[in-house]
Amino acid sequence: MLSLLPGETRLGRTWPAHHAKRLPLSMPARGADKSRVAPHPLEPLAATERLQDQPAILHTGIPARRHAASTFAPSSLPKEMTMTTIIRRVGFGLFLLILTSCVPVTPQPAAPPTPHLTYHVSGCQKSVSPENLQEWEGVDIQVEDGAIHVVDHLAYVCCATIQVDMHVEDGRIKLVERNVGDVCRCICAYQVDMRVTDLAPGTYIVEVWGVEDERTGPTQLRGKKTVTIE
Repeated sequence: MLSLLPGETRLGRTWPAHHAKRLPLSMPARGADKSRVAPHPLEPLAATERLQDQPAILHTGIPARRHAASTFAPSSLPKEMTMTTIIRRVGFGLFLLILTSCVPVTPQPAAPPTPHLTYHVSGCQKSVSPENLQEWEGVDIQVEDGAIHVVDHLAYVCCATIQVDMHVEDGRIKLVERNVGDVCRCICAYQVDMRVTDLAPGTYIVEVWGVEDERTGPTQLRGKKTVTIE
């Protein structure tokens, strides 16, 4: 163990005489090699020995913690993820994007339009006398401006409320008139105008059925015609 003499300087500090009692210059760690004794502070040391082999000694004689220089290593990237690997992966993704954009896309056939029905039912037409109802009654089916126009001159019971339903299947258009109102003991003349639009080009079989009401008997086929939509 070495000690400082009164008035002796250590690391630029002058120690008073009462503090120079056997002050240790270094404290070797437990289990360390005791053969290596810290040199006298005035003894010159090699640069490599001062920086690597010897611990830094403060004026208290306690070894200071040596901080190693840290290097930047992003924790979000794997160790093997180098800049070359990143560039290769980005380039491969761009290649796949360009390759898929060059593949021709087969256009899907457009869905056929859905037929749409509109209709109007007149009130009881008193201008038609009961004697002329049989001659007046009948169904007319025509094609006008790409749509099917149906006019049904209907002789039916008074107090009725006529509604029309449409069913389309395999080129067959079925128009069904049904009574959702009351039934009276009299006969009236009704004019039912029906129009079917949004039809794809082709040939259709148009059927008109009426009047659906279990109180007045079975539903009958009132008119039928084959038409072509161009």
